[in-house]
Amino acid sequence: MTAVQKTRTLIEMTGLGRRFGKEWAVRDLNLKLDAGQILGLMGPNGAGKTTTLKMLATLEFPTCGDVRIDGASALEDPARVRPLIGFMPERFGLYENLTVFEYLDVFGRIHGFRGESLTRILEDVIDLTELTGRRDVLISSLSKGVRQRLFLAKTLIPDPPILLLDEPSSGLDPRARVDLAALLVDLKEQGKGIIISSHILSELESMVTHVAVMEAGVLVHSGPIQIGALEPRRTMELALLAGADEARIVLESRADVEIVSLTADHLLMTVHGDSRRVGDLLSDLNAAGVRFYTCRERTPSLEDVYLEVTRGLVT
Repeated sequence: MTAVQKTRTLIEMTGLGRRFGKEWAVRDLNLKLDAGQILGLMGPNGAGKTTTLKMLATLEFPTCGDVRIDGASALEDPARVRPLIGFMPERFGLYENLTVFEYLDVFGRIHGFRGESLTRILEDVIDLTELTGRRDVLISSLSKGVRQRLFLAKTLIPDPPILLLDEPSSGLDPRARVDLAALLVDLKEQGKGIIISSHILSELESMVTHVAVMEAGVLVHSGPIQIGALEPRRTMELALLAGADEARIVLESRADVEIVSLTADHLLMTVHGDSRRVGDLLSDLNAAGVRFYTCRERTPSLEDVYLEVTRGLVT
């Protein structure tokens, strides 16, 4: 009988909070990250995302609560947990007069690598971040997308199991964003735990396994990215053959349905409830004489879910 492998919890936040003066930037945050997960940390400006990442990276000291990194308290033993964390801030500086390889070589030596070990590690991170063709190029001539990959390569040199990325897609062109997303998925497959804060929700949707939504310093939603399960409504679209008037009578008699649009050959409606309720409604429409030849659900996007769970408390 094969033993069940226990999931490795890399980050566990308990009652985490940070206050600046009288204002709470983060309040009572309870959240965890396991190996092999990418957590999308979402929220408007001022929601507390960057403060949260800085506390996880031991750059900000919490006012209350605790953070355990791979089982160790970041408050009681920060020196022990720091090597486990790779932090990539939204804004970072690079040494413009160095080449890509020289820059990575400097940080490889800072981390204590020498000789063949250093060479192997640098070749690995250069290959992983697709910088092979730019290893001898001056940093001053690199595009923003390549700079992002270079800083991520530097962050990966000590091979930390945890990556904290603050708005990594900010300012990138579409091609660079796709490349970065593919790289992060590769890192997830290697077993790393990754937290990404971002406003670019459409790109998070393609890579994250879990989401956490913050507003005004408070966690308002967290869980796996199963968008249909997160969304308490179903938007259904029907192509009608007959029975538009009968459909209106049925739908207006039900409190759990909103008509978005209805014409002689098309119906768009929002159903408050699960798939079973949708099935019951379709049966009622059919019994009333409504005939349709296609029926499909409009899958909500991550942005739809975000708008559903936030209230616009911060602008």
